[in-house]
Amino acid sequence: MGEVLEIRNEKLSYKFWSTASLMATYYELLNTSSKWLIKKGINKKLADTYVAELFLALSQDALNKSSQGYKKLVADSQTPKGLNMQVLNELKKGKFFTKFSKALENVNKRVSK
Repeated sequence: MGEVLEIRNEKLSYKFWSTASLMATYYELLNTSSKWLIKKGINKKLADTYVAELFLALSQDALNKSSQGYKKLVADSQTPKGLNMQVLNELKKGKFFTKFSKALENVNKRVSK
């Protein structure tokens, strides 16, 4: 399922726990994407498989290009006025990533007590 990383510092591990709390959110992104496809007339099995394979491919691409950094991957995955840019900008406008970061901070505060 992935490489295990050993964290020997307990306080440092809390930060990793915070990002591990994204599991349900990750699956909800898949669920929402699949449900959207199904509403558009795509068979559920095909929609679920497509979405899972898409996210797997994106994760694998991020691992393969890890030396480039996420900021470059974000930039390279968009074309001016393209579809990826549109979705990213709509999410930014709705403060999705600000709320996302705030949720990580709140989890970190909770686990660090």
